[in-house]
Amino acid sequence: MKKLIIIFSILLSVNNIKAQVINDSVYHSINKGIIIPIGNNKNFFLKTGVSAQIWMRLMQYNNGISDIDNSVIKYDADVLIRRMFFPVYLKLGNFTFFTLPAFSSQPATASISSSTPQQTILYFYDIWTSYQLWNGKLIVGAGLNMYNGVSRYSSASSARTLGADVPLIAAPNLTSTEQAARQLSLFFTGNLNAFAYRLAIAKPFAADNVPEHPEIGKIYNYHNAHFSYKGYFEYQFFDKESNLIPFKSATYISSKKILNLGLGFDYHPQATLSFNADSSITKYDKLHFAADIFSEIPFNNHSTATFYASYYICNYGPEYTQSFGVQELYRNSLSELQYGTGNAVFIQAAYLLPAAHLSNRIQLYYEVTLRDFEGAPKKVYHHNTGVNYFIVGHKIKYTLQYENRPVFEEENIVRKSLVIGKIQIGI
Repeated sequence: MKKLIIIFSILLSVNNIKAQVINDSVYHSINKGIIIPIGNNKNFFLKTGVSAQIWMRLMQYNNGISDIDNSVIKYDADVLIRRMFFPVYLKLGNFTFFTLPAFSSQPATASISSSTPQQTILYFYDIWTSYQLWNGKLIVGAGLNMYNGVSRYSSASSARTLGADVPLIAAPNLTSTEQAARQLSLFFTGNLNAFAYRLAIAKPFAADNVPEHPEIGKIYNYHNAHFSYKGYFEYQFFDKESNLIPFKSATYISSKKILNLGLGFDYHPQATLSFNADSSITKYDKLHFAADIFSEIPFNNHSTATFYASYYICNYGPEYTQSFGVQELYRNSLSELQYGTGNAVFIQAAYLLPAAHLSNRIQLYYEVTLRDFEGAPKKVYHHNTGVNYFIVGHKIKYTLQYENRPVFEEENIVRKSLVIGKIQIGI
């Protein structure tokens, strides 16, 4: 951990962020991005940019992990490109087209690290278009998109997170019928004064993990042709958030006053199955519900208090659980309980320190995820705490995060540590 903090401190000093204050005009220009007007109509333009997230990690591995030389390894460190993308947003009056190409090692993880066996490829997160039928109140669109149901963070912007990454619990279909938390769908969205909504009819991606010799009673995803249905509804008490694009921000860095209450769902009929002792098959619906609250209150000294809480009810089938780790160098080295049938709670709190300028803002935060799944022997708590240094909002920022991970060893829980240093830069 000390080594990672030293590296992170050097990177900060190289950028002279301690002494350098970016004036407001430059700050707003970077935040605005690259906008190319089309003609003289302000509603006809193309907006683009480039953004990258680089992670440095110091990892305490789960017990029993061996390296390529079959030597037991307890700790490791790496550097990886978590994401790199090139958003293209085309606005032609009431028409909107959005695509998000990215460089990726493999579509499932969208990360490039020293252990990546595949060659880097050009990959598309989003390709969708929409049309405003009623001045922001009713927008209809289709394509590969993130107009998801369940909760706010099910459509979270990975470029505007509060912690080092998007909370996995908010994407319950991430490893099965979604592609990087996206699906191909027909969607309807809009804002009716303080009420905001999004609804989608999706064709989930094929998910089939049934082995040649399945276990009796175990839940599996299988390839089926059923549509899924999802929605998210929220009441926005103060400043309003547009639904012209699907992505939700975790913090506005004191630029908005927000209090939202939300409800959401995701329903995929007969999405999983299990095999019975008499060779028959039982199929189950995948059904997820969530309720959440998001609050961000700025104060007169430009400090800001941010709070988010969500409660999930997830159903994949009886006693379903799934464990995995994010961008592991060795199989099961960072694995922990992620998804399951049961309940979960995610809470996030942050405080943005007072400042006299828009640039160089410091934010302290804490996150906890509680998972209470019927197939797990105990409840588990995952804790994250960290600090953000916003040089130019979310465009140029540093994050240092410490994670305290719960790992099952039989029916006991042991705690493992993980430290992430993240550099995000874009325009």
